[in-house]
Amino acid sequence: MKRWIAMLCCVVATIFFVAGCKDSEAQRTEKEEREARWLQSKADHSISRLKYIKDPRTNLCFSILVHYESRGLSEVPCEKIPPHMLTTAQVN
Repeated sequence: MKRWIAMLCCVVATIFFVAGCKDSEAQRTEKEEREARWLQSKADHSISRLKYIKDPRTNLCFSILVHYESRGLSEVPCEKIPPHMLTTAQVN
């Protein structure tokens, strides 16, 4: 009887070990889809917080990321920014 219990424990342990070692294809796909959704969410969130400004002294345009976690500034082509989205700085 002890021998049967020992064999049963070994079989069960082997099944759990083999099943738990590698992600199945479905699990990998689900993980990749979850990461893609997260990245899309971050992209949407960041884009919604971009503001565009123009420096009239240099005629250069910039995008500014206004976000509580980070700040960012990048030069962008002025002609690519729709006029209703562009704010020109008032320089004294």
